Amino acid sequence: MFLMNVYIVLAWYVSAKKQNSTRITDQKLEGGHVRSKIEEILQYKMDAHHWNRQHFVNEFIPIYRKAIESYDKIAQSQGVSLHSSKVHEDFIRHVRSETRKDTLDLERFKEFSLIQSQRSAITETSTEHRLELRGSFPKPLFEIENYLGGKYYLTADEVEFINEDEVIIRESKNTTRGVLPSTNDIRDGLFKLLLYSQLSELYYENRRLRFAAQMRLTGKFSGELSLPTQESQLHDFLSQFRSSRQRKSIERKLTWLNRELELLGIQAILRGNTTSVGGGSR
Repeated sequence: MFLMNVYIVLAWYVSAKKQNSTRITDQKLEGGHVRSKIEEILQYKMDAHHWNRQHFVNEFIPIYRKAIESYDKIAQSQGVSLHSSKVHEDFIRHVRSETRKDTLDLERFKEFSLIQSQRSAITETSTEHRLELRGSFPKPLFEIENYLGGKYYLTADEVEFINEDEVIIRESKNTTRGVLPSTNDIRDGLFKLLLYSQLSELYYENRRLRFAAQMRLTGKFSGELSLPTQESQLHDFLSQFRSSRQRKSIERKLTWLNRELELLGIQAILRGNTTSVGGGSR
């Protein structure tokens, strides 16, 4: 978020509905708090990095405590068993300042969260999701360091070696019900690929690699289409849809995606496959 100049607003859920004995759904954020923070951002004179840093240092602990209290109330009112508040209180003790109890210590937070991030990423590399379309290529673990010295452990759906010195970093999205994955799923993939596409250097076993970021979309359609592309190619692809309503809907989505990919410098491949399943889509 910092690197992409995205302003973060920390908030907590004030209501939810019971899904089962251990899960909730239809969570609703505390709207008044969110609106007030957005209004502050609109008047803010500095960049997102400065806002996010101050927001986390000064408000992370108080907001986290409000979230703990709110989740306890939701658990009681809905008859749901959620994580014990003790787990969250232990986390606060790990990351708060030793001298100012309501203030976040960024260094302690970084050290603690980095360990958790690494464990989660390692677990993800060995996890096969039911709706995940992948080829025979490995799911990679990236250790990314930014210019501020921060480290992040992330995964992609797969990395394909074109040759010894060139790879494609790929995110895959698919739908088992519609023609194309949902716009939200596509945006999720683009957000991750944007980070990978902006890496200044990529190394594997001390060997520097050339790389490209690519999204693969599969769904209920025929043929293959590479994006970004010319308008004529889009029209040829759309000719397979006979329903004017369906065609207009797909055209809007593809026109938007084609433009986004062109601006971001990211590739995409659409491959029709009515039996395959894709990375994390629904």
